[in-house]
Amino acid sequence: MKQIDRAIGAMLGHLIGGMAAGPYNEWEREQILWDIGERRGLMTFDHPDPSGHSDTFPEGRPTPSADQAAVLAQSLIACGGVNQEHLYYALRELVHEHKSPLWIGRAVGAGSTTRNRLRPYTWGQSQGCTNHEATPSNGSLMRATPLAIWCAKQRWRDCNHAVYDASYVTHRHPLALQCSIAYVQYLREILSGLDPVAAFKSAEGIIREYAKESPVATMFGEPYKNPPTPGLDVPSGAALLTLQIAVHTAMTARNFREGITHVVSLGGDTDAYGAVTGALLGAHFGVEEIPKEWLGVAKGLDVMTSLATELYTLAAARSRTVA
Repeated sequence: MKQIDRAIGAMLGHLIGGMAAGPYNEWEREQILWDIGERRGLMTFDHPDPSGHSDTFPEGRPTPSADQAAVLAQSLIACGGVNQEHLYYALRELVHEHKSPLWIGRAVGAGSTTRNRLRPYTWGQSQGCTNHEATPSNGSLMRATPLAIWCAKQRWRDCNHAVYDASYVTHRHPLALQCSIAYVQYLREILSGLDPVAAFKSAEGIIREYAKESPVATMFGEPYKNPPTPGLDVPSGAALLTLQIAVHTAMTARNFREGITHVVSLGGDTDAYGAVTGALLGAHFGVEEIPKEWLGVAKGLDVMTSLATELYTLAAARSRTVA
């Protein structure tokens, strides 16, 4: 598979994985398993809007993970890299003005950490906010996929700096930042052509060097340990939990459908788990292995494909210039 196809697979996997998992967000596990059984498999469908802004979300609607990933990709392309101020205003327009880059409907559903950090009217005002309310939630991790494509050819330390800067716009807890960096480094290895197990081994040294004694380093020392139960052992929106679920599933799933069905069956923050896992699986298996019926109903498919192509093209051109 060509690397550009892996990049497109990652972005579409991010979109589709979150979309297929979105209807089950924060359902109880028993209810999810019963519903999937009744439908005879994981299906897309219209579902209630948990935010209460509308009666229902239509089948195929982009999730907050996909909307934010698209905004990040647009900002990277427009600025030629991470520009925190530009990204702040772009995310603020998405989160507080509800303008989706992927479809004509209203964008809703961002987490409280993201909403609160983007509440000030200006980037300067946001910089003056204290970090005492920072939590290790998964909001910056769930949008980080475009960074792996943008940084694919960079030195790992330069990549870490870019991911840190992009994540810090909304998430300032050290563990949240470490999880975003670990995810991007792992996805970079898969984008290079390594299978998820080999990619894990390749990324482990970088991640353990960067994260040192943190829980992220510990996690990468236990690759096949089952993740905790969302909402029971740890908060369902925790960054480390989301990373554990995505990496473990990428290393064990035999295909895209199986992987996304598995993360949905865990319950919790399913749309974030589906998006992050979907990017890893999409980069590995490619677009051809994403279920056709899911691709057929997804809103924003053309936009995500275009963004992936442009990100890859610009990153490749930049690497040739540097070389």
